[in-house]
Amino acid sequence: MNKSSHGTSVGNRLVAFGDSFTQGCGLEKHINHLSQHGQYSKKAYPSVTASFLSTDRHNPIPFESVNRGMGGYANCEILDEILNYDIQPNDIALIMWTSPLREAYMLAEDGTLSAAWNHTMAYEDSPFQQIYFENYQSIVAVYKRLERTLYIADSYLKQKCKAVIHIPGPWFKIYDPDTNTPPEDTFDFHLYEWHNFEHVLQPFNQLDVAPFDEHFGISSHKNLARILQDYIQTHIAQ
Repeated sequence: MNKSSHGTSVGNRLVAFGDSFTQGCGLEKHINHLSQHGQYSKKAYPSVTASFLSTDRHNPIPFESVNRGMGGYANCEILDEILNYDIQPNDIALIMWTSPLREAYMLAEDGTLSAAWNHTMAYEDSPFQQIYFENYQSIVAVYKRLERTLYIADSYLKQKCKAVIHIPGPWFKIYDPDTNTPPEDTFDFHLYEWHNFEHVLQPFNQLDVAPFDEHFGISSHKNLARILQDYIQTHIAQ
């Protein structure tokens, strides 16, 4: 049993980082984009995965879960959360990466930092943001930032915890190996190669809608939790 820097005992833990999907927005009435940091749903995949691992009748492995997801986070903010969290040697880090087009850091007209959901939505609300994106952003730049962000997160966490599992959100799809083209419902091209990392789940689809908004529903979270349970038992857990 390890000790954290706060003096509490730490056994096997899943520590999940991500956006509203990880936080579990929409699964419960009080968990939404107005939730405070640290508020999350126990119906979301981090808690459900820990429960599945702990209660497996064939191979139970006691796990706790920590949910550091936050609605509205962009990948740079997910990385900030990773770098500021006290990760422990027995932890397995789960990182649900969000759309690369969701930009978080940009300048407002008064020179302060502002937040924008993505290129398209920014255009609807602010001509200034439209000019900013058109002059300083590009799809290539967006994906190069994603590349650097993933590399930093993976390199940092691998030195500190048991394993890092990258979970490309439903915005990412894998190219068809026969035609070398992505599915019609995804980006026109995919610049980053996930095989650079040791543990990567396949992108997945939304199975249902959450009870309280349009986020992913309970069946979607349970399905991801089963995939994670199988992956952890097969590839990581001793």
